[in-house]
Amino acid sequence: MREKTVYLRIGTILAVLFAALLLILSGCESTGAVGSDDGSDSNLGGTDGSESSGEALVLPEGVITDWTLGTPVDVEVILYDSSAHPVWGYGPVTVEGGYFPGMTIDPPPGEALLSWSEFQVAFEYELLELPVNITDTSVSFQSFSFLDVPSSATAVIVRGTDDGTVVVSWIYATGSTSITITNFNTGNYLATVDLKLAVGWNRAVFHSNESEGTVTLKTETEPVGTGWILK
Repeated sequence: MREKTVYLRIGTILAVLFAALLLILSGCESTGAVGSDDGSDSNLGGTDGSESSGEALVLPEGVITDWTLGTPVDVEVILYDSSAHPVWGYGPVTVEGGYFPGMTIDPPPGEALLSWSEFQVAFEYELLELPVNITDTSVSFQSFSFLDVPSSATAVIVRGTDDGTVVVSWIYATGSTSITITNFNTGNYLATVDLKLAVGWNRAVFHSNESEGTVTLKTETEPVGTGWILK
């Protein structure tokens, strides 16, 4: 069961991968929602989902699979700091009849950006022991991987495939940098990270292949068959 605690952990670059690993290996607990203020530039501190060159990211509209929440329901995107506290938000936008109308995600303000060291601290038990290679540690980051449903204690909307083998996230970077981990043996899977980040919003796609015993997180074109899914 994928619930909010797990998706809150997908608030940093590498947590996307290893929170998903935790889902595969151990399951999850639920937690409450956090809300944002109205408008596309929320006061929480203030095209098709493809990579951006620094301007706004446009999340695609579409039907939400497994929709059970009725209509209308507000959804938001929340950005978190290294302690998982909300620091910025986008929305809300209203979902009616299980159809997401799309959403514009502007570049985050400076106070919502995290340094590389803050990323590593954010999920220390997953990150500090990993053999991460990064080409430019001066770059700052933000990221998100779900649409929050504030009226529900557990529901989030993710972009991926119904079987959970593909999950899409978005990463903002203030400069060009690469972040890599090659065939890291988790004890159960070989994990690979290959993020080539440009300035702006970048798409990161998580793939799991149980039969091959591999998980990957890469910046790439969105795979065929992905869509919005209520979890």
